[in-house]
Amino acid sequence: MNVIRNVLWAAADAAKQVAECDAAKAVGAVTAVKGREFVEDACKVAGNATEWAKGHPGTIVGVSTGAMLVAAPMAAAVPVLAVVGFGIWGPVPGTIATCAQAGLGGTVAAGGLFATLQSAAMGGYGVATVAGAVQGLGAGVVAVTGGVSAWMDKKDSVSE
Repeated sequence: MNVIRNVLWAAADAAKQVAECDAAKAVGAVTAVKGREFVEDACKVAGNATEWAKGHPGTIVGVSTGAMLVAAPMAAAVPVLAVVGFGIWGPVPGTIATCAQAGLGGTVAAGGLFATLQSAAMGGYGVATVAGAVQGLGAGVVAVTGGVSAWMDKKDSVSE
């Protein structure tokens, strides 16, 4: 048990040193595992990634947002549903949802858009549909962000 704990502490210390890009200290912590080249390469990659991120803040925001939508779609959907007026006990009076319901004549078709959104807000069958739609949106955000970033990089390299 002590051996496992010591290995975990050494790995945590090595990760900290790599994150701080202190190659000399990190090598001391992980020499038995991967050696100096690995640590130096990791520091170079971390440095390159940091420099790229500094030069592409919009890309970082777009990809992060899209990834969050894909990873946790209902974390984004539930607040939006609540603002529109789809509550856990039904449509909230005086909101867009109740106006939409009134516009439908007060009768809501089972399986329709309104019913699916209300079901999602209540944790019912609509969760899967809404989550899938939000994940698709997130994937689209990542794709568009990547495409625009690549286009801008190409445009910048041509103009230089």
